[in-house]
Amino acid sequence: MLLKYRSNRRNIAVITDRFEHRYQFVLSTHLSRLSREQDINMIFFSGFSLKSPVIEEERFNMVYELVNLNLLDGIIISAGSLGHFAEKNDIIEFCNRFNSIPLVSIAMMIPGIPSILVDNKGGMKDAVVHLIEKHGKTKIGFIKGPDGHDEAESRFAGYLEALKSKGLPFDKSIVFRGTFNDVIDETQMIEAIQQNEVDALASANDMMAMEVVYKINELGKKVPEDIPIVSFDDLDISEHFDPPLTTVRQPLEEIAEEALSTVMMIIDKNQPPAIKTLPNHFIIRNSCGCNSYGKDDFSIQLSQGFAQLETKYKKLKNYFKTMDETILEWRYFSQEMNAVYEYEDITEKLAVHLKNIGIDQFYLCLYQNTVDFPDFFVPKYSTLFMAIDERGVVVNGKNSITFITEKLLPEGIVDETKQFIFSVQPLMRQKTHYGYIIFGVTDLEALVYGIVREQVTNSIQIIHAIKERNEMLEKIKRTLDSLKASEEKFREMVTNLPSIIIEMDVDTRILYMNKAGQKVFAFDEEILPENVLLKRYVHDSDRARFEEYRRMVLVSSEPRMIELRLVVQKHTVELICLAVPIVRNNEVQGIRLSAINLNPLLKTEVVIDDSIINSYHLSSREKEVLQHLIVGEKYKDIANKLFIAECTVKDHVKSIFFKMGVENKKDFFYKYSHLFNKTNKHESLVYSLLKFYINE
Repeated sequence: MLLKYRSNRRNIAVITDRFEHRYQFVLSTHLSRLSREQDINMIFFSGFSLKSPVIEEERFNMVYELVNLNLLDGIIISAGSLGHFAEKNDIIEFCNRFNSIPLVSIAMMIPGIPSILVDNKGGMKDAVVHLIEKHGKTKIGFIKGPDGHDEAESRFAGYLEALKSKGLPFDKSIVFRGTFNDVIDETQMIEAIQQNEVDALASANDMMAMEVVYKINELGKKVPEDIPIVSFDDLDISEHFDPPLTTVRQPLEEIAEEALSTVMMIIDKNQPPAIKTLPNHFIIRNSCGCNSYGKDDFSIQLSQGFAQLETKYKKLKNYFKTMDETILEWRYFSQEMNAVYEYEDITEKLAVHLKNIGIDQFYLCLYQNTVDFPDFFVPKYSTLFMAIDERGVVVNGKNSITFITEKLLPEGIVDETKQFIFSVQPLMRQKTHYGYIIFGVTDLEALVYGIVREQVTNSIQIIHAIKERNEMLEKIKRTLDSLKASEEKFREMVTNLPSIIIEMDVDTRILYMNKAGQKVFAFDEEILPENVLLKRYVHDSDRARFEEYRRMVLVSSEPRMIELRLVVQKHTVELICLAVPIVRNNEVQGIRLSAINLNPLLKTEVVIDDSIINSYHLSSREKEVLQHLIVGEKYKDIANKLFIAECTVKDHVKSIFFKMGVENKKDFFYKYSHLFNKTNKHESLVYSLLKFYINE
């Protein structure tokens, strides 16, 4: 359990989007280093940008629900990176969820919350002015960040101010929308480049600038020869890009220092400034067309360049040697994790591979019940299924520990006398959340944690799928066994049921009826009444259908199957009939019905599907009433069999109908048979008959 004040060490949370993104990774690296130096506990909660249009990314953000203010002394929120898709008010609302404890915002000004900013406007202005003054460019296009985003709008304002300061007109047709990850108006941008409507580009950040370089190369043009580019951020990969980016360096190390010192200042009851704006540094490389080695002392720089290349070669040689070993380890890890079928298999494989990968602390926490998006809530209880620390495997599937989820970990698992840095990442796939992983953060690339998380999630999904499949197969087996016994009984009864034969003329006047039919109609077996019309016995609800069937048989002269209800002496008789035309002298003179009375079948015992009963929370007495109801018994008979009053039976039936959301027996039988078919994925004879059965 992570308790505040067990020691004097502070617990600080950092809320940011993807740990794997370069900006967030570099920022997190600096924060981790500072927390170690200052003996501060740090917990990273990394999701995606809020309101992401990618559905799975939005679901991933449920990790933010795990932030428990009771465990924390303060929070640093990377509000700028969380706001790529969200409105400013959405970000403010999100931040205000945590403002009951000391809180600091990075890269976005949040009212009432100390904010660490950089001079976005001035930095972008310097980069655009460089294109104008140094390279003589006059048609500079701009790749804009998300609309309404503070940093994006400030950098755009710097672009506009640079144009104005140099007397250049603003052309909105060469401003292209972006998301900080990609260029939305890519087609328009490519067309503008091809039509020579731009002679240079300024990008609101490095990620989009790199994408644009790839697009320009695909057009057969080059950067900077054809289109110079300047950018913003100076990510750690920007220097090694081809060509190296001329960009505005964000002082990420200083940002991390200011953010941590500010939140600690608030914790210590001191008042920091509401806004702290840090200066940027304009870094000139090759993407704008400059020679970053310098022309005046080229020989000296060239010598230094060769020395640097030699050093880099040695580093790369060692890097690739290590990379080969790492790739081999990842291959083994992936193959073995894809072959797990039980949770115990996961713990066994992870115990072998995590140390080799470089992960020294690992905690696998599974919710007691999986939760589906969008109805996500943090389950009250979770199970620590596996824990690895410097001692080795301290928890596996055999000694797993159940704990209150909001504590993040069970008490005693983490030695809180020692400093820790954790990253909390959710285990989810599509819309299902299985739990979360807590990693101990080291100097590994953030991508490593993401790969392990994805691999573990895949394995858990496989295990759940296998478990659900086995449960479904067992349920189907039980259902099929029950249905088999029931249908054998039906088949036996059908075999023994007498066949009813009725012949009638074209007007449905009964001409002949066998003994089985006369018994159903209670006619005298010796004398058949004259001028008796069968259609007069047809149930009101079936008359239109009966007339249509009769017409079709008479017109087409072909046999037809008819489902028919007759009302005989106030009782409903359910028949399945084969209607065959009576043909004499090549003329249809009537219809012969060969029928079976279904009433005895429908009164056969049918076992209720418990899963349907449980889903509507029916009481044990309601279940008993329902058992008799679905086989067509009357209220009076149900009352006698259950030794209760008939009015009580009616009350139970009303309660059942209310819980199932139906108003009458017809709706009830239709819904029950539909639920049965949906639950069991097949339909038996008795349930197909129930669709048409109404006990009058």
